[in-house]
Amino acid sequence: MNLEYLYHYTEYPAIYHKDRVVGQIRAVRAGESKDDARARGDREFMELQQSPFFRVWSAACADEILSALHERLLVGSLG
Repeated sequence: MNLEYLYHYTEYPAIYHKDRVVGQIRAVRAGESKDDARARGDREFMELQQSPFFRVWSAACADEILSALHERLLVGSLG
């Protein structure tokens, strides 16, 4: 079996708008100090990572990788 290294996936899946989601989680809310917002944001981000959404986004990453590999087999390399 030939297991040639093809690609290092470092992007986020198209359905995960990281900057928008994390920005909202970490934003200071009315009546919060910056320290309170940081503590709440850290807690909510960890809750997000343990939620079903994070597994859905992980599966989306795998789907995008497999789709790209399939496309490469059909039409060849982009470069």
